[in-house]
Amino acid sequence: MLRIILTRHGRTVENDASILQGHFPGKLSEEGKQQATKVAERLRSTHFDMIYSSDLARSADTAKAIATYHPATPLRYTSSLRERDFGAYNGKAKSDLRYSDPHGIDRLREAEDCESYEQVLHRAQSFLEEMYAKHARETILLVTHSTMGKAIVSQIRGVVEVDWDTNLRLDNTSVNIFDISEDGGSVEVDFNNIKHLE
Repeated sequence: MLRIILTRHGRTVENDASILQGHFPGKLSEEGKQQATKVAERLRSTHFDMIYSSDLARSADTAKAIATYHPATPLRYTSSLRERDFGAYNGKAKSDLRYSDPHGIDRLREAEDCESYEQVLHRAQSFLEEMYAKHARETILLVTHSTMGKAIVSQIRGVVEVDWDTNLRLDNTSVNIFDISEDGGSVEVDFNNIKHLE
């Protein structure tokens, strides 16, 4: 059985400023640093065979905080766990990109070179297949981002919601635990748990 423990990076300065980060590094805010410390303490006694983190700074710094309690556990940074690439809009203020669609719903514009949801889901599925092959009987920690985290959760659940990016909540440094059997079945042990932040 593969156990996946997934968390999202701590809150960032860019989150506070309502900046669309995408592939921008991002910098943990003071609150985000505290969140990273708290999730590290929450996972202090949890065994991991491997830690994988997005190579973007906001996730990498969160992973480093967790890894301080797991010095013998390999920590690998990968672009596969990066946030959705918003192309030319990476680093732009959300207020500059908002518009109301014909139904009056507030949405963000997408650049021509923006990564589609389908591409994010494909990236998540490819990464999970690699994890199944490498860690079939191990416990791994994934430190990632909001949209990529939601894509991974959707793929594990086998249910891709029509508007999953807005309907699926994944809070900063939440703890999400899934047990996946060799036949592909999964058990959701914990989801969006932020008790450590209370």
